[in-house]
Amino acid sequence: MEKTNRWGPLAFGVLALLVCVMMIPGRAYAYLNGEDLQEINEKWMELRDYPMKPGALGWDRLNYEEILKVVNPPRELIDSMSTRELADLMLHNPLLEEMHGFGAEEYFSLFAGKSAIYEELRWRKDGNGELLNAWRDIEPEMNAELFVNAYVSVFGSEFTKEEIALYDEIWNERNEKYYNQFPENSYGLKHVEIKASQADQELPSASELWKRWRDCNEYPIMPGDENWDRFDDDRKFRLLNPPDDVLKEMSSEELARLAMTYPYIKEYYEFHDTARQFFHNFLEKKCKIFKELIEREDGTASLLRAYEANEPNIGELNEKGLDTDDPSVVAEFFICRYVDYYSTWRFHESDIALYREIYQKKSATYEKITDETVRDAFTTKLSKAMAEEDPQETEGKDAAEDKNVTGDTNGELTENKAEEQESQADVPSQENQADSGKILVIVAIVLTAILLVAICCTLLRRRGK
Repeated sequence: MEKTNRWGPLAFGVLALLVCVMMIPGRAYAYLNGEDLQEINEKWMELRDYPMKPGALGWDRLNYEEILKVVNPPRELIDSMSTRELADLMLHNPLLEEMHGFGAEEYFSLFAGKSAIYEELRWRKDGNGELLNAWRDIEPEMNAELFVNAYVSVFGSEFTKEEIALYDEIWNERNEKYYNQFPENSYGLKHVEIKASQADQELPSASELWKRWRDCNEYPIMPGDENWDRFDDDRKFRLLNPPDDVLKEMSSEELARLAMTYPYIKEYYEFHDTARQFFHNFLEKKCKIFKELIEREDGTASLLRAYEANEPNIGELNEKGLDTDDPSVVAEFFICRYVDYYSTWRFHESDIALYREIYQKKSATYEKITDETVRDAFTTKLSKAMAEEDPQETEGKDAAEDKNVTGDTNGELTENKAEEQESQADVPSQENQADSGKILVIVAIVLTAILLVAICCTLLRRRGK
């Protein structure tokens, strides 16, 4: 009995230590909270440099999402920086480590959307030249060298003659000063031969194209234009978004017309698995025109009026099906999918009534589509509900059924919204995760204190005996 009393506290202490070790927050709980992010942004504004870098205290505890927050400065700082400052930051960007093992084009495709510094540098007219000048002024470093080499390989066709000459001059300087002193191909770099003919055309810069919004309220660039293939997707997305003041001044009818002719509708709808992914995760985030439209009181009605005026090319549909790129077919399909997705939770009763009226007229057009599968692609929850109605019922009952249809579709929306909220709830907020980490730290401290007390008690008992 005495032995049990002697070793009991020690055993309890060991158990507490094991639990303590298991509970100590590791990488999974190193989430940044609001205060941390505020401090990081303040350091950005003060230093105009990365507030944390690889090797710094705490860097290894950051998850990838947190790293992206740390390496991206506040928007107001980016806007105030010179192009040369951005270029210097770009060549020391911690994300450059990711490019090992990827081809140049694949790398920039993966890199796009992760670095606001990179996107701003690509956007500025003097971005290419200042990147080359920044490269000239640094000692060789693997990540920076690979980045510049890949950048010139992918975007060299955009260089002006002056930029091509500058690249050749700098590369020869670095080759003579550095590269020749290293083992052959130690950096895996090659001089990129840029064809001067690629820069012969005097094409406007992205920023100059973007300014055309103020002149014509039209997309400044579309597929088939001579400039379309000159820009990567990130810059195209930005070009296709008008300045905020121009956007707010546009009528809902203008926005509806532009939304149904958005260049990426067909490509990205086929790319996403569900309508929710396309509308919520892509279109609402990438297309300011669409986002502005659906937030307006008359947004849906304006889009439905555009739907009413649109006449799909039935001959093209019967010949090629939904594989056609005909703008009238793409627009028709887009609005039908819009109705199918948003009618269950964004439509007013007046919007539903307007759609029912328009669809009655559209039905005759759809009947001309020979392929039943293609024809079904233009049906929606609302049109299916209309087909189930009994035409023999009285007008009063029709009104009641209309109300029920609205209720049913709202019920479907509730289910859709519930699924959306559930999917969002699967990912805990950073604040909750940060709180969980802090709680675990407190628990670990308490258990450690218990362990120390247990050990002290054991030692005192032994001395007493």
